[in-house]
Amino acid sequence: MCVHTLGRFEVRVHESTLALPSRRDARLLEALIALGPESVAEERLAHALFPALAPADARSELNVTLDQLRRWLGEPTLIAQRLGRIQLSVEHSWVDVNAFVYATRSPQHGALPLTLYQGRFLPESDDTPWIAPIRDRLHRRYLRYVAELSAASERQGAWDDAIGIFERGLLVDDLHEPFYQGLLRCHLVQGKHSEVLGTYERYKQRLSSHDMTLVPDEHTRTLIRASSGANAPNTARLRAC
Repeated sequence: MCVHTLGRFEVRVHESTLALPSRRDARLLEALIALGPESVAEERLAHALFPALAPADARSELNVTLDQLRRWLGEPTLIAQRLGRIQLSVEHSWVDVNAFVYATRSPQHGALPLTLYQGRFLPESDDTPWIAPIRDRLHRRYLRYVAELSAASERQGAWDDAIGIFERGLLVDDLHEPFYQGLLRCHLVQGKHSEVLGTYERYKQRLSSHDMTLVPDEHTRTLIRASSGANAPNTARLRAC
């Protein structure tokens, strides 16, 4: 089983994409992923999914939902239940979130995390107390990885590689100003002043479309002033720390 939760919710079993289950069944699968990857106590799942019910009733509803989810998946062994805990089968399931977290632990994985992270965690699900925190945590992890990967390229003087990384980052978060600043830096070092101005205008337009009161910060404006200056910029000062 392959489960995609970053940017979309999609489940594939034996290479076939399954039609989305009932919202109730989907929430159990989402909870197992959000509260995992380790096994999750049945009491915790029951309370997360059925907070308005008494504990015994919530456990009963959890068991019914688990049976329905297993039937939908068509493979009972994909979800393990043992000693009061429930977990997606480690041997028979792949979840993009787990792969993404593992890949970001080492720079040796290069751009793989950028490929895995197609958008925010379960973007169409509501901000429940057990989805919102991991959604924010994963997004911050993605932003940090893009920053680290691009900074490594900048230190090596691989400006085009860094530009490509920043542009991929903007496909996911097109309001993240440090990515625009990175693009400005790379274009400026290469003397591509038309690209500097184009990137700046693109960012201003994106800001205004989101909130007319927002403006680029001082560091961004400093980069623009450097591009407008009569003298060539000091490239050593523009490199990422």
